[in-house]
Amino acid sequence: MTTKAAATADDLHGDSLARWRGQSTAAARTAATSGLANVVATMFSMKRRRYDEASAADSGETTSAC
Repeated sequence: MTTKAAATADDLHGDSLARWRGQSTAAARTAATSGLANVVATMFSMKRRRYDEASAADSGETTSAC
C-alpha cells in the first residue's frame, strides 16, 4: 500500500469513526491529538520525576513522596 493510499484509508476510518460517535472529523482528530499529547506529557513528567529523584539520591539529598 502506498503512503497516499494508507493516508486515505486512515482518513476514511477516522471519518467513519467520527460519524459513528456523532462528531465532526475535525473534532475527532482534535480529541485524538490532545489525548496523545496528554499521554506523552504524562510519560515525560514521570521520567523527569524519576530522574530528579535519582539525582537527589546520588547527591545525598532526601526527597519526600508526599
